[in-house]
Amino acid sequence: METIRNYLETMFLNLPGTPEVMRAKMELGQMMEDKYNELIAEGKMDNEATGIVISEFGNLEELAEELGILDYMKKGNFEKRETVTMETVRNFIAEKTRSSVRMAIGVLFCILSPAGFIFFQALTVSKGMSGGAAEAAGLLLFFLLVAAGVGCIVYDCVRMSKWQYLKKDELVMDFATEAYVREQRENFQPTYALYITFGVVFCIISVIPSAVIGTFLYDSVFLNVLSGAFVLIFVAIGVMFFIMGAKRKSGYEVLLAINPGAGENGVREDEEPQSELERNVMSVYWPTIVCLYLIWSFLTMSWHITWIIWPIAGVMEHVVRIICREIRR
Repeated sequence: METIRNYLETMFLNLPGTPEVMRAKMELGQMMEDKYNELIAEGKMDNEATGIVISEFGNLEELAEELGILDYMKKGNFEKRETVTMETVRNFIAEKTRSSVRMAIGVLFCILSPAGFIFFQALTVSKGMSGGAAEAAGLLLFFLLVAAGVGCIVYDCVRMSKWQYLKKDELVMDFATEAYVREQRENFQPTYALYITFGVVFCIISVIPSAVIGTFLYDSVFLNVLSGAFVLIFVAIGVMFFIMGAKRKSGYEVLLAINPGAGENGVREDEEPQSELERNVMSVYWPTIVCLYLIWSFLTMSWHITWIIWPIAGVMEHVVRIICREIRR
């Protein structure tokens, strides 16, 4: 039966992934499977049954009208699409894994950048450090961390730009390669769950240092001022886990979107593909949250309060995705 499935993929390899074509593929696959099982029940060997099924259903041009895809079979109605190879898929997954680390570290640096101001402000208040010197040192550390963070993000964008064709070009993926991607995605699910869990835990416990300092070490001016920096550290680590998980998962989604609407063996999946609107909105969502956090924090200097934006943003991300999908409908 595996040979028949691979042959079915080859038959539809260069047809567009429209709902009509995918439905025809599913119907033909079911017809071939039923015939194969019937022949096996009659006592035919696997190779013999496979040969009979392919000879009976292997000419798509003869079946096109019955399957409702005659228009797609006519010359000129579609262009031959480039096939994404197994090697390309493996290279992309490996690069996407490295990309998740680069992007996560870049955002980590950006979130931590205000920590320098907080640290030197604490020295000014509690240790009598010169206000001008503290401001200059804090500003220097701020720009160094921002530069490092933005540098990581820009470098990652440049490295990943060569893979943009996977999202934009008309491509196709054979059965074996698609099955490999699905297997890799399934294997990644436990790791993804750990990334999200760690991210949530770090964001939740980010308030603990401030609570402990405010309750047991309230007489320490230095620690009270510095508590905002502790919040930043925990939140930065939490967001880093979120990004590493989300970036790697998105890589599998990009690959599986190459054959739109197709699940295993050509059967349509229930999962909804990400729309162009959703991709555009989510590409600026977290950078916007970071900017809002920094603006709010610097205007109020209430670092012990502004951390709350991170768990709220995490919840709102799902709300925004749902709204984008509803707008598309």
